[in-house]
Amino acid sequence: MRAALTRLSRGSGLPVVFGGLVESARPQIRISELSGTRTAALRSLVVSSGTGLGGRAAVLLRPCAVSDYAASR
Repeated sequence: MRAALTRLSRGSGLPVVFGGLVESARPQIRISELSGTRTAALRSLVVSSGTGLGGRAAVLLRPCAVSDYAASR
């Protein structure tokens, strides 16, 4: 996971990337790896599928990005 996030960060130029595995028993993802964040506040956060950027990525089963997280919908 860490190596994949490093490749994603380098290849995309994104300053912050995070990820985790989709839990098969529940439609959710638990964030386990962070890169470029100032704190570890997102670590172990559980995100329901379809909720937020991480939840969108879980539904689509691919990386997702926004240029301005606070302003995006």
